[in-house]
Amino acid sequence: MFAFEIEHIIFEILIQLRLLLLFAKIFLKWERCALIYKVQLLISCKYKHFNYCFMSKEPLTSAPLPPKSESQNNPLTATTEKWFEYPVGAHPNHTDYSGAVWHGNYLAWLEEARVEYLRSVGIDYAELVALGCELPVVELSLRYHRPIRMGMAAVVKTRIAEIVGVRINWDYRIQSVDGEELYLTGRVTLVAIDYEKGKILRRLPSALKEALVKMSV
Repeated sequence: MFAFEIEHIIFEILIQLRLLLLFAKIFLKWERCALIYKVQLLISCKYKHFNYCFMSKEPLTSAPLPPKSESQNNPLTATTEKWFEYPVGAHPNHTDYSGAVWHGNYLAWLEEARVEYLRSVGIDYAELVALGCELPVVELSLRYHRPIRMGMAAVVKTRIAEIVGVRINWDYRIQSVDGEELYLTGRVTLVAIDYEKGKILRRLPSALKEALVKMSV
């Protein structure tokens, strides 16, 4: 209790010193004095320290990341060797001032290819969400090899690299129509969550699970 009172007194003194230095800077024009500047900087740091101690007694904690252990409740593992192909074209709205496709637009193409791949095996994404299952992206790794420019056509190729429980890893390649040029390679990881609760599912919906098994055959 005594220590707390001492800290409180020091805190009040620091506040008064800050006010005095502010007065000196405004009315006495001491802002160019190196000594005053150093004292003010020291007091400012001490003030912030004491302010944090008095205003917050609880340590800061970061939000927990989605645990990978949740996926261990579902033993399903699968991969696909065959690539699904999704044609795209670079239109003016896809490009930046230099005429090259803006890097963020590649992400939209990857998602479109992924959704169409699921549709090809009988999974409509809108219906999946209606059933209460969402597949958000939790990890993303891309490498841009060369730009796609306005007016060019390309092919987005995707396949399931690995399924472990409710985690689904997708591999991607974007290349020229003739396959001679490689524009992008990457991997995207999705995790199945409960759409309403926002929590990771313990197992995949049966319809999605059957479709993924079909894709791996």
